[in-house]
Amino acid sequence: RATYAGICSDVPGIGSPSLVVGQINGGERPDRTPGRVTFTLDRRLIPDENPLQVESELTQRIAETASHLDGIVCRIRRVKLSKPMKPGAGTDNLSGVLERQAAAVMGSPVGVYGVPHASVTQHYAAVGIPSVLYGAGPERSEAAQAGGPDECLALDDVRKATEVVALALGEFITPAG
Repeated sequence: RATYAGICSDVPGIGSPSLVVGQINGGERPDRTPGRVTFTLDRRLIPDENPLQVESELTQRIAETASHLDGIVCRIRRVKLSKPMKPGAGTDNLSGVLERQAAAVMGSPVGVYGVPHASVTQHYAAVGIPSVLYGAGPERSEAAQAGGPDECLALDDVRKATEVVALALGEFITPAG
């Protein structure tokens, strides 16, 4: 994991890839060595990485480490492999409209940046559908503790975000001219 800090995305807000142990199962009793242990790893990709290459390197590293330990049999099974979301054709137009409408509603410029978490939106982007994430909350998602047990959101931010999305949709469906 320490080597991941040296890898940094060009997309503002994304940072470095991460590796998290999500779940560990094993053992019957506290005074017995478990006959089997399973665990899940969540390796978050950054937009600049190749998912298959990252999976291959991680699998090789696990296999290499396990091969040096007697009595260890290592089986690796992919649960999910998703391409990281990255800007594609049409994204600039979509984010530009949201940026413009958000600035009008908020009364100050709103920046564009990436967020280091998964979203179903990445699947749309992967097949070429212009996609962005936009929502209510403070300027940086860390301030809202997004996705955490203490996530917080001001109701006025929800109202403003709803207004921004409504105005952006209005701009998209209004005929040119």
